[in-house]
Amino acid sequence: MPNYHPDIHLLTEFAAGNLCDAKKLCVAAHLEHCRECRITVLQLNQLGGILFDQSCSASDVARDKGVQLEENALDKVFAAIDRAEIAESNAPQTAQVAANACEHSGCTEHVATAVVGSRHDSTNNLGSNVSSLLSRDKGFTWEKINRSLSIGRIKIDDPDREVALHRLQAGGKVGNHDHKGREFTVVLTGSFSDQDGLYLPGDFLVREPGQAHHPIASKDGSCVCLSVLEAPIKFTGLSRLLNPFLRLKPRAA
Repeated sequence: MPNYHPDIHLLTEFAAGNLCDAKKLCVAAHLEHCRECRITVLQLNQLGGILFDQSCSASDVARDKGVQLEENALDKVFAAIDRAEIAESNAPQTAQVAANACEHSGCTEHVATAVVGSRHDSTNNLGSNVSSLLSRDKGFTWEKINRSLSIGRIKIDDPDREVALHRLQAGGKVGNHDHKGREFTVVLTGSFSDQDGLYLPGDFLVREPGQAHHPIASKDGSCVCLSVLEAPIKFTGLSRLLNPFLRLKPRAA
């Protein structure tokens, strides 16, 4: 099971279908690995249905009485989760919950399972959501950045964010870098580490502006991550010479 997860706000927005396509893909990729978050999303969907039914009934009463409804639905969701009104024992314990969660959040186009050809990645174990996108993206290619790192930008309907796969060879390193905007990362295969910890398949990471790190792939195999950048990264040290050439390169669907 992953050790790093999306926070409750991201999961709530995912369940409600309010995330942009790029973030939605990251959360869906994490759900394929994480039973705990699949159950949470299912609970949020159930809570949403309950609150919707209650708000419809309340609106009928309010309309009759001329009373304005309170606008605190999200607070009610969090309070309900804290009180554990929906027991975990009532939730299905299968990977199908991830697919159902994606459907309910409006990302059915990313759910279908597909086989990734050798032109994409020799690992062929990137998860059904990413594999489905790549199977339809005939223009996907790997771009070699240095001897350790290759990047494959993914076509997706999000012109303000760069969505890409980062493949780091076994033992390979990425120069120490800062972030100008938020970066969302999900480990798909292999593992890597930095000064803050070790990250395994399914781990979901968010780097905020100003946070610097120095990723190093584990020596027992290459690591492939799905990443969403909201702004270009900023290298430090000798690698900073690359900064003037760094730009976001979204591939619009």
